Amino acid sequence: MTTHATPDPRDGLLLPGLDGTNPLGFLAALGVLYLGTTPNFPMPMHWERAGATWRPRLTNGPTGIKSLVQHLRTRFANIGLGLWNLDNRLPFQADRLREEMINAISEASPKARYHTDMLSALGVPSVMDDTGCFRDTALRMVRSGDSAGNGLLAYARRILEETTDDNLESALADSWKHEDENCALRWDPAEHHGYAHQWTNPSKERTVSVRGGNWLALAAMSLLTTISECCEVGTIAFGRPDGKRQCLTWPIWTRPVSLNVVRSLLTLSALHQANPKTTDLERLGIGAIYRCDRIMTSTYYRNFTPAQRIA
Repeated sequence: MTTHATPDPRDGLLLPGLDGTNPLGFLAALGVLYLGTTPNFPMPMHWERAGATWRPRLTNGPTGIKSLVQHLRTRFANIGLGLWNLDNRLPFQADRLREEMINAISEASPKARYHTDMLSALGVPSVMDDTGCFRDTALRMVRSGDSAGNGLLAYARRILEETTDDNLESALADSWKHEDENCALRWDPAEHHGYAHQWTNPSKERTVSVRGGNWLALAAMSLLTTISECCEVGTIAFGRPDGKRQCLTWPIWTRPVSLNVVRSLLTLSALHQANPKTTDLERLGIGAIYRCDRIMTSTYYRNFTPAQRIA
């Protein structure tokens, strides 16, 4: 494990492992912000240029990577794995999701909303397919259930259980090596091994990813609510700027802002224009916008394309 120098607390904490131009890196940063923020412990975040890309910096938070990891671990321990035990597949029966939502709402408060946030991210129980399963999040890039009946919920549970402190520290502080097995959720463009890009047959290769990055990104799902759109569903941060391709679009903000402000930034309709007006976004402290396509790469799997800066 790499030894990291303790930063000056007056400067906040830079997370040099998280790349804001990578969809998984961006989602991991959102996960840090979501898990790290408490009602009595706001932890503003912004992005700055570092290492030829955008890296997140926390202010008013832990002063070192190790202490940040322990803070995130403590927060997650208070939440537990209950939500991820709902099923192995995603989606599942709409009636069950509806019942869980009703129970979560009755127990929720402004200070304890993780379960309501996450359930609303999974899908919309009022929009179903012909088997009675709800229409689910655009963040599901894997098949609903594999030959063993496992889908996103089972994969997420395995990641949350198996990720170590070293995995998290490395994801936050080191250059990503993409060498971890059994943790790929198809949120990193590097996880796509198309035939045209490989010397060997990619169907015989294991898909590797960054376990700590995926652990953090799973918490970010709480910010990307899935809502009803007529007879379809849509997930926050996803849109079709050209009316055809489904894209993930995200802002890079350059002023320290709280979790609630980030919630608002993610819902900006201007982000999903084909050519966003930079002058309007600059007034909001947004320094750049990135976009990647969500593409079908096989019968059952989707991937993100490498991101492009569009503003």
